[in-house]
Amino acid sequence: LISGKEEAHDHDPHFWISPKEASIQADNIYNALISLDKENENYFKENYESLKNDLNALDQEYTEKLSHSKIKKMIVPHKAFSYIERDYGIQQIPLSGVHGEGGLDMAKMKNIIEEAKTQGITDVLYEEGSSSETAEAIVKETGGKSIPIYSLEGISQEQVDAKEDYISLLRKNLEHFIEATN
Repeated sequence: LISGKEEAHDHDPHFWISPKEASIQADNIYNALISLDKENENYFKENYESLKNDLNALDQEYTEKLSHSKIKKMIVPHKAFSYIERDYGIQQIPLSGVHGEGGLDMAKMKNIIEEAKTQGITDVLYEEGSSSETAEAIVKETGGKSIPIYSLEGISQEQVDAKEDYISLLRKNLEHFIEATN
């Protein structure tokens, strides 16, 4: 896990947000499954290979498209994007800590707005399914828009009904990262 910068125990557990890191974890899970259940190795292999192909294609797409971002920073709801920062070079400006702790007081909000204006950042990402109130307050000052992002910690019934899945939401995240950094 990537260590947070403020505190040594402040690790970012959100590895699944990065296709590159998710691919590594898929390797680990696949190897563990086949070591525990040799009987179903072909079943695991088929699903693993499909997932790996999707993740590798997305990793290439993230790498290519985010390398052309005009702004190399994005304002995010909480410090859950360390793997995007490491793997694709887009620095996060979090509104709160790794687990959503630490809230946003007026002084911190003012600093974020000042940094946004200095860096040319107008848009703010907010977590889909959560309040966009803070994002709206910031974009009122920056002249941008609030853009939903998916933490991928779970999939809502609404997303299931819309035939969304982990890969499609990773793809939507990429679209929203591109929008926020251009």
